[in-house]
Amino acid sequence: MRTLVFMLLGMMLGAVMSLVLAAALVFPLPLITGFGGDRASQGVILTLVVAVTAPVLSLIGAAIGFRKSR
Repeated sequence: MRTLVFMLLGMMLGAVMSLVLAAALVFPLPLITGFGGDRASQGVILTLVVAVTAPVLSLIGAAIGFRKSR
């Protein structure tokens, strides 16, 4: 049971970090590339970044939670 709780906490933290990463990337992106100046393209970028990074960071968080429970 302890292992499951730690893995779920790690997965939740990974998903939250994905949202933080996407938010941190969306705002300076128009200054750097010029792409993403309007609201629609910012939403597309945000969705793509979260869709790619959330599963990866969640699995990394679960692996860390699994190791911490042992």
